[in-house]
Amino acid sequence: MDEFTKLSMALSKPKLPVEGKLREICVALHKLIPQANRVSLWSLNPEKDSITCHLLIDDAGNVSHGFSLAKADFPEYFDAIIKHQVVNAPDARNHKATACFNEVYFEPNDIYSLLDYIIHHDFEPVGILCCEVTGSKFEWQENQIKSLKRVANISSIFFAQELQNIAS
Repeated sequence: MDEFTKLSMALSKPKLPVEGKLREICVALHKLIPQANRVSLWSLNPEKDSITCHLLIDDAGNVSHGFSLAKADFPEYFDAIIKHQVVNAPDARNHKATACFNEVYFEPNDIYSLLDYIIHHDFEPVGILCCEVTGSKFEWQENQIKSLKRVANISSIFFAQELQNIAS
């Protein structure tokens, strides 16, 4: 059974708690894009002016969550992700939409490449799936971008309403 089918089946379980769904999404994403050293799931607040990390998993299995980023501090990123649905930044420290993260996020976490995609609910952005590469730059391949989009679409079908509720 492929990872997309496994994810769809896991997210369709009505008794799986929100935390379990978050983990299923991030684990599937990490398996599908193993080059990403860090994968995370964020929610957008209703005003679309901040995002909150609900789960971040790194290669070592470390888990973190609960931190937020505000549009007031990172307007280039927020404008790009909302307008284009995807931010593909193989050289994230020099990309026009992501260089704003250098001092407070990329440098402390050794991040060099980023690939983000929006999760929608009723055609409204409610969350973001994020893949990051640490240690060196990485050129994202088309199959990885397609996998990220597919995970976002699966997540939106089964999970976006819950993600919107936890963001409110």
